[in-house]
Amino acid sequence: MNSSSKYFSRMLPLLAFTGVILSGCSSTTLAYKDTLMLAFVKGDDVDLSLQAIVQRPMPALYVRKDDNAKAMLALQEGSLGLQKWISADLALVVLQNGRLVKMLGFDEQQLQGQVVLQQDWLTKPLKLLHLADKSQLVSDWRSVQHQGVTSHITIVAIEDEQLAYFSHTINVIRVDEQVDFGSGDFVVNSFWFSAKNGMLLKSRQQPLPNWSVFELEYISDIAKNLSVIGKSNL
Repeated sequence: MNSSSKYFSRMLPLLAFTGVILSGCSSTTLAYKDTLMLAFVKGDDVDLSLQAIVQRPMPALYVRKDDNAKAMLALQEGSLGLQKWISADLALVVLQNGRLVKMLGFDEQQLQGQVVLQQDWLTKPLKLLHLADKSQLVSDWRSVQHQGVTSHITIVAIEDEQLAYFSHTINVIRVDEQVDFGSGDFVVNSFWFSAKNGMLLKSRQQPLPNWSVFELEYISDIAKNLSVIGKSNL
């Protein structure tokens, strides 16, 4: 079997899954097709204007995997902190309160689910966060050896910073968590929140040691806020 055949065979379940998603949404299928960017390719980043982002028919999320081009995903479903985002080439990202909990189409080693056993700090107001706050995470991966992986989350930094979007500067609070695995390996994930309203604007997450790093930017939320206030004090 050649490499293209192997790729297609890996994508069949995802193609079927995405077909189900889009079959009941014919009015938005064209918007998905025409406005989303590929998640697999390298090349130029997607770079839409503030006006173009605000006028999109559905919310958008920028996603970059390692050094790949920045892709744009559209919100397919969102409720009670759970968001499902899909790309033009059928990659799927599921976020729970901003945490990556499921991914399809980005790598052979698929993330099938993650659950925080104690209250996830991402559900708390920023003012209630403290250094050394802890929780426990259980992850399921496609491979047998990575089912029920237990890790421990510790907040290791809370810092004031600024982010720049559309020629504006946004005051943010960056929260870093260290995720320690039983193997002795660890990763550090970062989350950037608006200093004014606590909105999650960006994150950089590595679900597993020695795996890909994903940068996520909630570009529609950023654009809508900037378009309303016309200045940088999000």
